[in-house]
Amino acid sequence: MGRTRTRPAAGLVLDAGALIALDRGDKRMIALLQRALGQGRVFRVPAGVVGQAWRDGRVQVTVARFLRSDEVEIFSLDEQLARPEPAQPGEIA
Repeated sequence: MGRTRTRPAAGLVLDAGALIALDRGDKRMIALLQRALGQGRVFRVPAGVVGQAWRDGRVQVTVARFLRSDEVEIFSLDEQLARPEPAQPGEIA
């Protein structure tokens, strides 16, 4: 018997490699993203990652469309987010 999900699926943080793979039409990356969408997941992309992967929106149509989608949040990554306090024993990170 399957478990009932009591909270929404967690988001996935994507790195530059994921955006570059998407831009190149990598079938495995596309399948992973589609599977995550099917599970109700959302994507978080640090603004610096967009800067690393972005070259030209006129030719990066797939990446541009992905980044504009409702399932993607582009966020600022500051030191506090980059290096959070470690979870205490028994806490869920």
